[in-house]
Amino acid sequence: MIEISPLRQTTIRVMAVASDASLIETIRLHLTDRFPIELVQTLQTGRQCLSVIGDVDPNVVLIADGIEDINFLQLVRQICALHPAVAPVVLSQADDLSSYHDLMSAGARGAIKIANSAQGWIVSGEELDLRIHQAFELVRSVKERLARGARKPATTLGREIITVYSPKGGVGKSAFAVGLALLLAQQDAKRKVALVDLNLQFGIDSVYLNLQPHHSISDLVANVDSLNSSTLESLVSKKVLDGGCELAFISAPANARQADDIVGQNVAGVFQALRRYFDVTVVDTTATISDVTLAALQAASRILLVCSQDMLAIRQTRAALELLRDPEFAIDMGAISLVLNRINSYSEIKPESIESLFELPCLGRIPEHNAFFETEVNVGNLPSALADSNPVVKAWKGILAGLKFEKPLRQNPERL
Repeated sequence: MIEISPLRQTTIRVMAVASDASLIETIRLHLTDRFPIELVQTLQTGRQCLSVIGDVDPNVVLIADGIEDINFLQLVRQICALHPAVAPVVLSQADDLSSYHDLMSAGARGAIKIANSAQGWIVSGEELDLRIHQAFELVRSVKERLARGARKPATTLGREIITVYSPKGGVGKSAFAVGLALLLAQQDAKRKVALVDLNLQFGIDSVYLNLQPHHSISDLVANVDSLNSSTLESLVSKKVLDGGCELAFISAPANARQADDIVGQNVAGVFQALRRYFDVTVVDTTATISDVTLAALQAASRILLVCSQDMLAIRQTRAALELLRDPEFAIDMGAISLVLNRINSYSEIKPESIESLFELPCLGRIPEHNAFFETEVNVGNLPSALADSNPVVKAWKGILAGLKFEKPLRQNPERL
């Protein structure tokens, strides 16, 4: 079971991991007398961190790049997967955008620029204090949700929220989520369908749709207490499809740093509002099990777990399933189905082996087809490419048929 520390705590418990003892000492000096921050543990290896983190129960883990025994990004990913109420913050000597992208994609809750000079390590005490407080606030809602046994929102008139998730990035999850949402909208002009991009730092669903949204999930979160038909009408984007069908789209924030202000509790409120106005909402998540991803999984009436034949993807999917089975997360395990993506007949790992490993219903196998993605998907031509007889599109349609929606849905949603 996941250990939950009291919410009304008087300190922010911080663990620091750095291979350089002098950097550890610099961090210690900066955090001395910085109430309510308390440095409860310092370590020099990633494996030590993973072995004691459950017992130490920190709120924030400071991780310096350059750890020798394990890649520091992998350490961030494992902390996020196994301890979602703990916030990793990275201390890095890199300052380029691609490095920041890698940090946020791995699940880091903040990044602090450091430098090593002849006089010793240069670390801003003020920034250290600020990032620790910000990271703590970002995971507070996860701890609250776990502590109260997170309630699933009540079903609203039989409407569906389909959450597409994979704990491994790069398995083609986002393209599949977008394709599924488009097919749902095209299948029935009367069905109101929404697509939500919850890859908050680096969402790319707008590229697949060839849209330039003027608003994002940040705007819905800011208005979560007053989301009615007129507010949604002004905040969602629309993709008009052939035959007069429409897909409503809620994009990720245009600025990756806006993601820091979005927490799971408010996202759960957005889902409740979307249930009132849409028959089906498809949610594209990020790989990290953050409080936001947890909100999407808990709100889902169906969870499509995407996995490829890559050994790392299989291992991470298995680890994620073990985590989600914990009763503290209140995930409906019966709602989870497997989707195998990028299937290559030449791989030594056969689809049948993956299916038997997870013991989940498998909705379909999507073949690998790089040419389709290079010529259609990645250039924003996906909506028109769905009429193709491409093997990928055929597989998507087969999965959609396997979802077996009620026809018609029990009641019409409120109109936008």
